[in-house]
Amino acid sequence: ALKMQFNTKEISEDCFSDLLKTGRERFHIYEDSTDTGFSVESLNPKDTFKISSPDKKYTRDAHVVGIVRVMEISEIIDRYRLNKEQTDKLIKTRDKQSGGGHNNKMVTTGTTNLYSDMFGDSFAKYVDHLDYDIANEVDTFMGLRSTNMAWYGNSFLVVEVYIKGKLQIGKLTYINEKGQETIDYVDDSYKSGDHPEEQELEGGDIDQWFKGLKIGGELYDYNILEFVDSCPIVGVDFDPRNSPVKGFIDLMKPFQILYSICMNQLYRLLQKEKGVLANIVLRKIPKLNNATHEDALDEWEAIAQERGIMFEDDSPDNMGYTGNNTAVTGRVDLSRTSEMQSRYQIAQMVKNECWELVGVNKQRLGSVSASETATGTQAALTHSYAQTAPWFTQHNYTMNQFYQLLLDAAQYYESKKENSTVSFLSGEGESIFINVNKNELKNRDQ
Repeated sequence: ALKMQFNTKEISEDCFSDLLKTGRERFHIYEDSTDTGFSVESLNPKDTFKISSPDKKYTRDAHVVGIVRVMEISEIIDRYRLNKEQTDKLIKTRDKQSGGGHNNKMVTTGTTNLYSDMFGDSFAKYVDHLDYDIANEVDTFMGLRSTNMAWYGNSFLVVEVYIKGKLQIGKLTYINEKGQETIDYVDDSYKSGDHPEEQELEGGDIDQWFKGLKIGGELYDYNILEFVDSCPIVGVDFDPRNSPVKGFIDLMKPFQILYSICMNQLYRLLQKEKGVLANIVLRKIPKLNNATHEDALDEWEAIAQERGIMFEDDSPDNMGYTGNNTAVTGRVDLSRTSEMQSRYQIAQMVKNECWELVGVNKQRLGSVSASETATGTQAALTHSYAQTAPWFTQHNYTMNQFYQLLLDAAQYYESKKENSTVSFLSGEGESIFINVNKNELKNRDQ
């Protein structure tokens, strides 16, 4: 039902296209005001960032994942459900900033205090113990220390970030009203002795994802992420281990440069192409009565073009002098066919080598020669599929994570209802309805 509602097939195709182009793909599940409580989208990898260890390729293993976009104010109001007060505040902030810079009043409290006000002491302590570069990048991406442009006319810089932190919890053991020993979990706001029947309190912490939203120069949201227990941006950087992330375009770039050089040279050679010309002494062109040499040249060109033959007149009357004329009319070949053919052949070789490198041969593209056998064609296709299989496999792994997160988000919102009803069409076209009570919905870990 979720696949049909969110048209995940098209989103999958968009993300797979991004994977081939950039070596990265990003799915995003975000909360909204629809009936399901959330929606999905494919993110442009160039608008996202990820902070993690170099060998970690999935966003689920990152410390920080976020999106940086420039959005129109109408789009911001619709996407983030801003009320009139928040909208007016955003516009007033822009109008007050004559230079268009960020409003940095929040930074004056210090990073630790800022995080403490947002999350409590547990997360502030966690940020303090982060690697310096990671903590600094968190502040930079959230714009806490930046003075860059925050708005552009009616468009605003929007930073949406997800941060993996720690949340302090306590395992509280107490005696309930029936005299039975009971175990419960409490957050860091609970102090030892608050419960009158407390028996034991064990401290600890758990991993917790937090969400931050900054629009223009103002923080609009920075809270615990509740509807899923992992990063809602599902994505992968293809094969980052021991090498930079590369997509198909990156692999093709060296060949693209050579191909462009060959085609540019071919273009310049065509501009210089003159073909085959005739070399003739101007005085030997027949001259009409009372005509000049210029008139004779135009008439001679017209006759040569019409009849396909040229006439000469080497008489003393026409040439204006007597004597032996040794000049012979000749044929001058100014064509550059061999040079153009060589450039085109090199370009074709480069293109074929490029396709072979990425695993897409001519048989894969449907160009099969008449002389090829069926066995040879099948072997070429098998070889091509073997080369490109890792891209499809990586995309399928990422899709599995995306589908699991879809189910987790749906379970969270459906569990808030007394009754959950799902309707969809089966593969045979049969209408199916499922009704589940609130207490029947369970998480995958249960």
